[in-house]
Amino acid sequence: MSARRACAVIQAGRTSDRYKSRRDDQASLRKKIREIAETRVRYGYRRVHVLLLREGWKVNVKRVYRNPAMKPNEVWAMDFVSDQTFDVRQRYRGSDVVETLERVTRQYGKPKTIRVDNGPEFISKDLDIWAYMNGVTLDFSRPGKPTDNAFIESFNGKFRTECLNTAWFLSLDEARSKCEA
Repeated sequence: MSARRACAVIQAGRTSDRYKSRRDDQASLRKKIREIAETRVRYGYRRVHVLLLREGWKVNVKRVYRNPAMKPNEVWAMDFVSDQTFDVRQRYRGSDVVETLERVTRQYGKPKTIRVDNGPEFISKDLDIWAYMNGVTLDFSRPGKPTDNAFIESFNGKFRTECLNTAWFLSLDEARSKCEA
């Protein structure tokens, strides 16, 4: 059967038979974006885009943009930044994480997934039981790979630079109010 006849039978255009994509292979671009994101964890998509432009890549910023979650409570990212008041150092345990999650989920609802690192507060039995009982998946990052949870690592870096490194906390209440602000 000729290609013309076959296309007529299935009601398809004849040009679809010979179509060749003119789109460039994006594998090298994706590899370069991944390299930049791994070495510069705090950079967002705009900064990554600027670096690509400087290196001669002709790419639209929308191609660099990482797709976020599509709806509320689909994915949460969670990590802890440690600091201390001038005289006290407090620990944050798995039971404290569960208590915080209970408070936050009452206000915002429960997420489907929470991305976390392998810190002692996240690998606790308390958090594991809470996640199981609430139908929440804990998505642990690979050890030594902060880019697995790049959103929160970027936030933590900016938070440390703009808040923790610029303030001196005399009490836990003062730390809370300054951090909330």
